[in-house]
Amino acid sequence: MILSTKQAKIEHPAILIRISRLYRSDMTDEELYEATRGTWKIASKRRQPVLAMAVYKGIVQEVFQIRRWLPACSLVYKTRGSETLKKSGRYEFEGDVAHKERGRFVGFSVTSYLGKGRWPLVYVNC
Repeated sequence: MILSTKQAKIEHPAILIRISRLYRSDMTDEELYEATRGTWKIASKRRQPVLAMAVYKGIVQEVFQIRRWLPACSLVYKTRGSETLKKSGRYEFEGDVAHKERGRFVGFSVTSYLGKGRWPLVYVNC
């Protein structure tokens, strides 16, 4: 787990995704991506962020560039059992690691954006 007290400044439309239940410090890149990308209950008007951030204990673990949103389990999951993920009204994103943005976000705190709620998804600049 990456820990920091330096606060991230998010200027782009982004979605912060808390992956608390699935996170492990020894996750592979693919496991981290699959834990972050799906599946989420998210309305069509909320599928506008360009960045998705994997967040564990208020710290960004990875940042992804969102290419598109798809219905849940449209894509293959190699590290998670998809039978429990396919639920009506849920979606997943397809994307890539946002290499240009990593230095600005990975390891930084986003607690100021999370508030006191426990919602798994938090929208910033959307």
